[in-house]
Amino acid sequence: MAKIKSEKQNILDLIPVHNEEWGKKADGTVFLKKRRFKNAWINKLMEKCGIPLYYCIYLDEFGSFVWSHCNGSQPVFQIGQSLHVKFGEKVDPVYERLGAFMKLLAYQKLISYKVNPE
Repeated sequence: MAKIKSEKQNILDLIPVHNEEWGKKADGTVFLKKRRFKNAWINKLMEKCGIPLYYCIYLDEFGSFVWSHCNGSQPVFQIGQSLHVKFGEKVDPVYERLGAFMKLLAYQKLISYKVNPE
């Protein structure tokens, strides 16, 4: 039997969408609220013990900028262009760094992707 080739998408063409709750601190940087456990029984037990159900992930200014643009309206390529316009050479090489960051967010299930309709 022959293997079926799966068509891989270019990450720059995908549109990221948030999967977690988030907010902004006073200085404008973003924090993400991630649930500790998926299991409802464990969550009830932790709540009874007084253990917080969420933990926070704090992003720096670059991560905060990227996260705020992951709103489901623009592909990763456009986010990279905006990132380079705002921060200039501080983020070079922009697409390598952005791609690694987006893969990390997707691996942690903080974002999901939808396909660009173009």
